[in-house]
Amino acid sequence: NATGFGGLISNHEDGGHAALSNGTKALFAGGPRDANRTDDIEVITISTPATATDFGDLLAANSVMDGIHSGSYGFFSGGDVAVGNTDVVQTVIVDTPGNASSFGTLQTGVLQNGNVTDNSRVVRGGNSGASDYQIQYWSNASMTTAQDFGDWASGTGIAGTAVGAGDRGIFWGRTYNDYTDIEYISIQTPGNAVAFGNLLTNQTNNNGYGTYFSGSANNATRGTIFGGITTSGSNEIQYITMDTLGDGQDFGDLQ
Repeated sequence: NATGFGGLISNHEDGGHAALSNGTKALFAGGPRDANRTDDIEVITISTPATATDFGDLLAANSVMDGIHSGSYGFFSGGDVAVGNTDVVQTVIVDTPGNASSFGTLQTGVLQNGNVTDNSRVVRGGNSGASDYQIQYWSNASMTTAQDFGDWASGTGIAGTAVGAGDRGIFWGRTYNDYTDIEYISIQTPGNAVAFGNLLTNQTNNNGYGTYFSGSANNATRGTIFGGITTSGSNEIQYITMDTLGDGQDFGDLQ
């Protein structure tokens, strides 16, 4: 089971943060999932349990973005701003506290669906809305507008998350008709996602939704998914071995 590490500067009970890490430090940005969304970016040192400290600000108050560290940059993409979903991709240098800067744009405004990277390319999960299923990508060295990568294997979905290592990216935990589906891609080979396995439980009792707005983390071999919304909050942690197709397995619980 998970143990206590510290806390954020502000206690946003409605979640909606994006997170990324370069292996030494981790950033948490934006949230919560309501009109009180912020532009705050906070930082922790992963080896030292403690309360987060201020890092800088996003371009605007934002919630349910996606975060990833790739190459020299940390990226925050998409999200929900005051006027609706945004298509902006913004960057930070994790070891240099300061405000985020604009990097490029997505094909359309999107909410959380997970990013994966091989440290030369970032692939972002599908667009927002019940009928959207596209996956898009950009180079971590330069970007104007993201390019089309392919489609989900199982149709639509939003509010998912992702893990990955090497050339493999894995997406899981979305809403709509694919409550438990786990899908994967090869990051350097644009094309449709392929079935990987399923999460442990099919939580379809939350007005037709599955488990969504979960968090993910991984090392070079194993990916984990934790928390999220079902009928209420979930404390489950599940894991997969990323180079072996199969279903999620029980890892433990959040506090």
